[in-house]
Amino acid sequence: MKIENTKKYIEKRIEKMKTIKKGVDVIHLSYYKGLLNEKDIDEYHKVLDKINLKLSTYDKNGDLTASLDDFSLSVFYILSELTIQEILNGTITNATWDVIKFIVINSWNKVKNKTLTKYTSTSKENKKVSFGVKISIDKNTHFDFHLDGNIDEATINKALDKILDFLHKQQKNKIYKNANYVEYNIKKNEWKSTEFSDMIKKIKQKKKK
Repeated sequence: MKIENTKKYIEKRIEKMKTIKKGVDVIHLSYYKGLLNEKDIDEYHKVLDKINLKLSTYDKNGDLTASLDDFSLSVFYILSELTIQEILNGTITNATWDVIKFIVINSWNKVKNKTLTKYTSTSKENKKVSFGVKISIDKNTHFDFHLDGNIDEATINKALDKILDFLHKQQKNKIYKNANYVEYNIKKNEWKSTEFSDMIKKIKQKKKK
């Protein structure tokens, strides 16, 4: 990438990052404009406002992606640690979780089975959109929940509720670890978690074939 192009890229990213909000009452959405439009985003803002939560957004169009994109989420929500702890502890109403599920399912319906052109510094390729939710239960323990576009809405609704059961059972890491890859097993009606290091091994083995 030429110096002038690098400068423009950095300036564009800085401008886009102005839409990112911080705070314990924030739910963040990283997405691609075109998959979700301004009308969708406005609706999510209004719905979250009703339960005293704020929506932060970031449009990933034009961003370069890393080689680890093989199992990372392309469109995702990030739920704050405090929000999750309050839901798990029952200190806020079920309505909060229902609203969060509404915007997640609504977004999932719009992006499922869609494709994106992903760019790296040297190439581009079409890839199926991966969608999910990122959750941390403390500064060291993180999970990426992948919501497959090939299953029905009733199953997605059930899978989202099962996230809470899954989190209740988790032990906090003593040291920082990258987010576990978590996928839903429909037959067993439960989430299966794979550590980051094990996913790296799987990718390397896959590329050797």
